[in-house]
Amino acid sequence: MAVSLIYLSITLYIRIANETELVELRGAVVQQRLTNNTSFTELSVLNANAPDYELYREQGVIGEANKLNWIEHLDSVSKEIGIPSIQFTIENTRKVQEGETPFYHYEIPIYVTEMYLDLLLLHEGDLYLLLNEMASRANGLFSVEACELQRIGAKTSKALFEGLKGKCHLRWFNLEDITLAWQDVEASYVP
Repeated sequence: MAVSLIYLSITLYIRIANETELVELRGAVVQQRLTNNTSFTELSVLNANAPDYELYREQGVIGEANKLNWIEHLDSVSKEIGIPSIQFTIENTRKVQEGETPFYHYEIPIYVTEMYLDLLLLHEGDLYLLLNEMASRANGLFSVEACELQRIGAKTSKALFEGLKGKCHLRWFNLEDITLAWQDVEASYVP
């Protein structure tokens, strides 16, 4: 009888332990199903937006500021148009602050790089051509914050033939590439 009582106690203990483990496993299965559903939803969003994301990355909108590309295109376009003189200044890239631009978003890091141009132009249409060609060729997006044109030698009778002096302030925008953080996670993942 004592052996039966010990056997009964052991089986009761094992059964309670198994039931507790079963309840925990059922909870884990429910949690895993919720995680899977969330993952499938996020995967469908990723698949739907991945082509646009890649296109924007190729266009230089997403990723590091591509200052060298901007300078090279500025030089080549100005030579094609025949702009006699163009000088530029580029500031360091910085993160946009709240209220600084209508593009600000608290969840999406947006970076801005200020570019200042000093130009000598033969015709005001050259500035229009320069900005349009830069928008179509250079990697990235920019806005024209301000431009000012003045005639050179405005007080002389030769003013019509000497051309124009121009100053422009461009603001280049780029978004942080969030896929770089994914690579860090993949590298640290050990199956």
